[in-house]
Amino acid sequence: MNEAQAEEILHGGNTPVVVHHDAAPYNAIRRPDGGLTVIDWDFCAPGDPIEDLAFTCWSWAPLWNDRATRRTRVRRWIGRGVRRAPRRTR
Repeated sequence: MNEAQAEEILHGGNTPVVVHHDAAPYNAIRRPDGGLTVIDWDFCAPGDPIEDLAFTCWSWAPLWNDRATRRTRVRRWIGRGVRRAPRRTR
């Protein structure tokens, strides 16, 4: 994707885009070179990239004001980095 295509998509373009719909820390693994890979594309479908970006930001950044949750997430990030994402609870 080039810059013009990105601008069109993010600013009102009608081009269909396949988005992840669940790009959270539990769906990312760290590669040996230090980069991240997003896995688990079961929910991918055409959608709005802004919504996908918003969910990704919300799930990766502790923006809520829950002291216990914040403390837990900070310990995870400091203690082990993002190498292993937290497991889903069902």
